[in-house]
Amino acid sequence: MELSTGLGSLLLIIKILHKKSRILLFILLAMLALLAIALPSYVNHWRQSSTINTFESFQASPNLSFSKIIWKSDYLGDQLIEKIAFYIPIRMEGIEEKLYMQFDSGTQKTLLYGKTLNQLEKSTRFQENIQEKNGRRFASSVQLQMADNRFEASEIRIASTLGEDTLDTSFIVIGTMGFDAFVDRTLILDFKNDQLAITDQASSDLEFNLEKIRGASVNKFPLLIPAKIGTKKTKLFYDTGSSMFSIITSNKRLKKVNKHQTDTLCCISNWGRQLPVHKKLLDKEIQIGKQVFSHASIYGCEVLDMVNYVPSWYLYGMTGNRLFDQTIVVIDTKNNSFSLEY
Repeated sequence: MELSTGLGSLLLIIKILHKKSRILLFILLAMLALLAIALPSYVNHWRQSSTINTFESFQASPNLSFSKIIWKSDYLGDQLIEKIAFYIPIRMEGIEEKLYMQFDSGTQKTLLYGKTLNQLEKSTRFQENIQEKNGRRFASSVQLQMADNRFEASEIRIASTLGEDTLDTSFIVIGTMGFDAFVDRTLILDFKNDQLAITDQASSDLEFNLEKIRGASVNKFPLLIPAKIGTKKTKLFYDTGSSMFSIITSNKRLKKVNKHQTDTLCCISNWGRQLPVHKKLLDKEIQIGKQVFSHASIYGCEVLDMVNYVPSWYLYGMTGNRLFDQTIVVIDTKNNSFSLEY
């Protein structure tokens, strides 16, 4: 009798726990569903608010007007890295010297380098345009010319800590041209011929044999493109300022990639900070569109730690220009189209 009573009580407890576990499971599934809905909405809102058209006026050449892409190599530790960044020649109203800007789609807004401007102010009319607001310096009524295209902005921020105290007069880098340069326009990155163009023409009107990459989101900052790592589908930010990287992610995710040896390289510059980079060989293929890449390297850096807070299926990390070597990349932000010509 005692055994039967104890067994009945045990069965009752199991039944109650089973019912509670189903409730907990339902709550968990509901929370995951809400997360799946809320996360894209939050990211979309953040990207929308981060997308700013600095250049109120853009005067495009009637025909495509290309600027030459100038690649620079540099050392990462004791390793020479080819094509670590690229620059484009520009002209700026009020400055006679020939200037260059790094082209960086991973920078939200175009900015000028304060240290470099300090060296140029004494000999140019541009100093008349410089103002200070709330402890920051800005250049007002800025007019830039890139190839045969003209850009005008009411103001551009001057980053006082960036640039060079001693000018290399053969190659004066005046600033960084960012995502805002091609908001509501089309960016053509012709890595086959090392040239770049920005135009009002839609990608569908261009005379390229383009493959449109479905699932890309390029009408907001930053650029977000679909990719596969092995069999796993994910997304990557596309940052032209991170030229050397096939994929760069957080250090935490890098550790989980495989058991291969991790090499530590020193260092990359991130807006004045020097950050170590870690590297592994990737034993899975990377695929973007029809392009498949084998035996690529994957990198980790603390600057990508933010990806630890989002599911890897939604965002894995960032890619630079390494995967698009000898490819034409066409980014039509107005029509939200990301296309490749191989």
